[in-house]
Amino acid sequence: PDTFFQDVYLKQNFIPLVLSQLDENPYNLDVEIYIRLRLWLIFALAKVWRKNDEARWFGVRYNVTEVLFTYLDDISPEVRAATVYALGTLIANQTTDSSKQDHADQVSHQVGARLVRVAYLDASWLVRSELVVAFAGLARQFEVQLCAMALCSMQECGGISSPVPPATACHTPLAPGRPPRVSIASTLDPVSY
Repeated sequence: PDTFFQDVYLKQNFIPLVLSQLDENPYNLDVEIYIRLRLWLIFALAKVWRKNDEARWFGVRYNVTEVLFTYLDDISPEVRAATVYALGTLIANQTTDSSKQDHADQVSHQVGARLVRVAYLDASWLVRSELVVAFAGLARQFEVQLCAMALCSMQECGGISSPVPPATACHTPLAPGRPPRVSIASTLDPVSY
């Protein structure tokens, strides 16, 4: 991301301006120019807070998630997909302030839960594809917990009878010629879950 762009737009109150424009541009308006405007505004929001913790919290303070949730019902599948993308970039941000970590996790969970309820039923393949990408950021944040839950679930369902060796618990293969990536969860003792 362009940090100069992000800082300038954040200092110029770009997020409240975009939110006011989105409020004036209803999600059920089926006119091409307004659809393009909604796309531009939503993508601009995503670009402002992508990997920018300060912009993320600025957006949370302005209740940007509630405004964007209305665009999950937009008449245009492209706008719905852009909305999922913007919300995905919001939840993919990892906070650098440990005092805000619990609140950041809560926001991520709320947005993720709302996306699941709405977007996975969308008829557009584009929206569903963006949903998968949005959850990739959430999965990266909670990789250890997800691996632990999967391991416990597999043990409870009888999928595995003995604990999985730590080196293979959450191994993610990569393209040939690249070294394999082993998650943090694979270094933990699976019995301690």
